[in-house]
Amino acid sequence: MSVVGSPPICVFDIGGTWFRSALLLDGNTLQDIRRTPAISFHNNPGLPVRALQASLVDYLASETRRLGGAGGCAAVSMGAALNAHTGFVLNSGPLWGPNCLPFDLPAALAEADSEVQWIVVNDVTAALAYHVAQPCYAKASRLSLVTVSTGIALRTYDRRLEAYPVDRVHGIQGEIGHIPIAFTFRGEAIHLPCDCGGQDHLNAFCSGRGLEALVRHLAAAMPGEAGHLLEDARGSPPVFDAGRFARLATAGDPLALELLSAITLPLAEMILRLFALDPEVEHLILSGGVARGLGQAHYRPLVAHLERLGLYQVTTSDPTFFRKRIVLDETSDDSALLGCGRLATSRLRQTALRPLRSCQTLRVLSTAKAVAYAVHETTAALDPLNDALATLADAPACGVVVIDSQVEQHFGERIRAYFAARGAAPSFLVLHCAEQTKTLQRAEQVVRCLDAAKTRRRTPIIAMGGGVLLDIVGMAASQYRRGTPYVRVPTTLLAMVDAAIGVKVGVNFDGRKSRLGYYYPPTAVLIDRAFLTVLPERHIRNGLAEVLKIALMLDAELVAMLELHGRELIAERFQSSAGAQLMRRATVLMLDQLEPNLWEANLDRVVDFGHSFSPVVEMAAAEELLHGEAVAIDMVLSSTIAWQRGMIGRMVWDRIVSLVAALGLPLTHPCCGPGLLWRGLQETVLHRDGRQRLPMPTAIGQSVFCNDVTFAEVEDACRRVQALQGRHVNS
Repeated sequence: MSVVGSPPICVFDIGGTWFRSALLLDGNTLQDIRRTPAISFHNNPGLPVRALQASLVDYLASETRRLGGAGGCAAVSMGAALNAHTGFVLNSGPLWGPNCLPFDLPAALAEADSEVQWIVVNDVTAALAYHVAQPCYAKASRLSLVTVSTGIALRTYDRRLEAYPVDRVHGIQGEIGHIPIAFTFRGEAIHLPCDCGGQDHLNAFCSGRGLEALVRHLAAAMPGEAGHLLEDARGSPPVFDAGRFARLATAGDPLALELLSAITLPLAEMILRLFALDPEVEHLILSGGVARGLGQAHYRPLVAHLERLGLYQVTTSDPTFFRKRIVLDETSDDSALLGCGRLATSRLRQTALRPLRSCQTLRVLSTAKAVAYAVHETTAALDPLNDALATLADAPACGVVVIDSQVEQHFGERIRAYFAARGAAPSFLVLHCAEQTKTLQRAEQVVRCLDAAKTRRRTPIIAMGGGVLLDIVGMAASQYRRGTPYVRVPTTLLAMVDAAIGVKVGVNFDGRKSRLGYYYPPTAVLIDRAFLTVLPERHIRNGLAEVLKIALMLDAELVAMLELHGRELIAERFQSSAGAQLMRRATVLMLDQLEPNLWEANLDRVVDFGHSFSPVVEMAAAEELLHGEAVAIDMVLSSTIAWQRGMIGRMVWDRIVSLVAALGLPLTHPCCGPGLLWRGLQETVLHRDGRQRLPMPTAIGQSVFCNDVTFAEVEDACRRVQALQGRHVNS
């Protein structure tokens, strides 16, 4: 997926060998990339540290002006140990050598150009941020990256916390390159200095600089055997050429391969400890100039060492454990530039953490509460022999069960009999729920029931109904005693595949849909398709709109299943095995999208397809349209705009429109004039932090985000869709 319309950001990758700069457009396109030799102590041996640091500031400021970034944002990916809270550089041996001095780079940059919003991040964190955003890692709850380049460092990302955990005081993580090691080659101990001034660090042997130092050491100690690893510079001292060494290793030079085996062993021992101490890490990406440049010649001995060392009680039963989890990064070296732009975009939204020049920051507080809730599927949930609901309700202690009036009509007696059979005597509250009743007053009604029942703080509330009821009960639970657990038992298709399985709760306010609310996850969700047997067909179609939404964005095969089986699934209300399979597939797709972004830190969400114009349509026609019907109208309108733009062809557009109609969903509504829809989009822009972020199809199962849709495009799309009125299939 791409993001269209992001503001341009000047991005930099400051490494020990090269400085790179570019302009980042639309969040994912690099323009005007330049590379220049690093202003380092190696390249400028006569300059003192402070002069090197001042030269770095001059370079960044001048490049930002050249890129046209005056008054905008510049993101600096810094090859250094720095305080992630403040950007303060603690040390950079590859740049400034053994006499390195701490440096307040953000303050120096602000002084050099106060009109630019400067953001400084660690380069390894930036590279990891790039990979975190890749679809292939979307399901990894913890992802690590180790870079082997001028230096060596490791970073980990925790997707549940949506954070790169760092020391809360010093703001650092994973500086493994400066851990002392005992290095031997052919049984002989070797001692080498590190760029930082330390002795026998991992960097001193296993980084790019370390490999060069080791080759020189061996060439001096055994010139006859190792001299060929250096290149004769004709009249000058022999030089080490990394590219030439890589070619020798790839060609199978015995000494080059022996050296690579020796320098990957200490790194393998570090990685082994990572997996032993942090077992939730699902993948480790091996990146950096050395790892990429040497490729398989570096990767193979590293993995061989890990397989030989083994991970206790793991690799004996799973010999391919490390091969499956350690991934060689074969992307271009643009990842740090793209990643620091991504981090900068996220950081700009966190205005509360920006440094204030007129204040002294006592401490930056950073904490997160881990969230874990299970989405269960069962059959015959109300059979007293099925203990799932009783267990989740903490029976017999459960205190309050809130039931939608339609559920009460069909299942009320069975619900009461179930709890009685399990030895529970909860209070029951029956609510008539519709979009018009999703109000604070209705949530307060639930709170009064909780008080009357003398509900304890840790006793879960049970909510049984559709999306509106689940929203109301969730809102009440989030407020009662500053948070009381609750269990969702969805009884409509829409709730089962969408509303029940996320963490959002809320109520309408002042004519605005879900204007007040929280992110408040349930303790569990219990899905039983048996509740759908009494659901009117219109409400099955209503839920199918949310299934279609996720299918059109992500899953062409699911779209084909809907085309083939949609009508019969409506008729049999998802009671067949085909219905179970389709519903499970849609639910898992939705969970895959929600889990890495529960708190919506990233507002570019494919699950918002059909939810850009629909909120205002749903409220304007609240007496006539259900939520999914408004979503269907939005999907048709958005797809029509995509067709008008040439993003999809006529056949794809016609297929989308035909499927919406075949499922008995509306294509438009009399209230859907250009003025109302444009006003709705403006509301959405506010909700999405100043940008449209419109998910738009580019093919069946594929999408991009757009931020520049105009009123004229909405007006033209309205006209086209209104011409389709004859294809509308009434529910």
